[in-house]
This record gives sequence, C-alpha cells and structure tokens, in this order.
Amino acid sequence: MLGRDVDSFDRELKHDPAVDDESHFVNATASLVFRRRVAAGTLRVTGTRGSRDAGGGNVLGGLILAWATSVVVCSAMLHEFGHAWVARAVGWKVIGLRWHWYGVAFIADPDGKPEKLWKVALGGLMATALLALLFLAGTALPAPAPLLFEFGFGLNAALLLTNLVPLRPLDGGHVVAGLRRDSSGSSLS
Repeated sequence: MLGRDVDSFDRELKHDPAVDDESHFVNATASLVFRRRVAAGTLRVTGTRGSRDAGGGNVLGGLILAWATSVVVCSAMLHEFGHAWVARAVGWKVIGLRWHWYGVAFIADPDGKPEKLWKVALGGLMATALLALLFLAGTALPAPAPLLFEFGFGLNAALLLTNLVPLRPLDGGHVVAGLRRDSSGSSLS
C-alpha cells in the first residue's frame, strides 16, 4: 500500500460505492485521508483520543522514559551482580546490596582475602562490557529497536569507561592496585 501513488487513491474514492450514499461519505473521506497519509508517509498519531496520558504527556515519551529507566536500573544491577558472582567465586561471603544516593553497591565480607579485591572489581567491569556488547548487537535489529538499543549501548559504554578510570574508589583503581600488588609480590618471591 505504501508504494501506491496518492492520485490512485483519489481515483479510487470517485469509484467507491460508499461515496454515493451520504451516510457513508464521512467514512470514505476519512479513509481516503488515512490512506493518503500512509502513502505519503506523513501519518501522525498525535492528537487522537487516548494518545495522551492523564498528565498531558505523550504516551510514547512515557514508554521511552520507562525503557530508559529500566536500562539504567538493570545495567547497575547487572554490574553489581558481576561483582557478587566473582566475589563468591574467590571465596568471599556476599551479604547483600545497598542502595546509595549515587546508585547501588554490593556488600561482601572478604573473609581474610582482601588481595582478591581486584578480581571482584574486574567482575563488574566484565558484566558491563558484556551488557554493552549485547546492546550493540541489538542495534542491528529493524527499526525502531536500534534507537532503543543505542541508548543501552551508550549508557553501558559510558559506565564501563568511567569505571576504568584508575582512581581508587572506581573499579579501575582497584584493578590497577591489585595488579601492581600482584606484580610486586611475584617479583619478590
């Protein structure tokens, strides 16, 4: 239907039996307007009844906001679960998650093995890198998915690059300190 030209719809309307009956004229005209807009690619859903929520905002905008919020929360949680999974693998006791004003962090008892902190920090970075790659793969899907998955990729890439900064409170700082400690300890033995 999209490939047909707009003039063919005009000719079709003139030969439409519904146009002869006055009670159906409005429906035939609305149908023509709809078909012309679809053919021209200018069909808009705004302004129709039910397209706006109770607050006056756009429903599509609300769905995009819900998607963005879900991506942010799930990305943070999966990053922290990456830390927790590696913490258990190196023998730490994972106690739980704690929400802070800046996000979420997992709480663990190193059980006398603080030298494993760099591996635990690397677990969160690997989870974020994997999630960024999955979102990048999602950008190959047909429209409108690429737009949604580009946001997830951008967010996780930014989270990964920020956490790679070698400052002590960030994961990158813990990884660099642990690697430095391991390399100096192995050269002395």
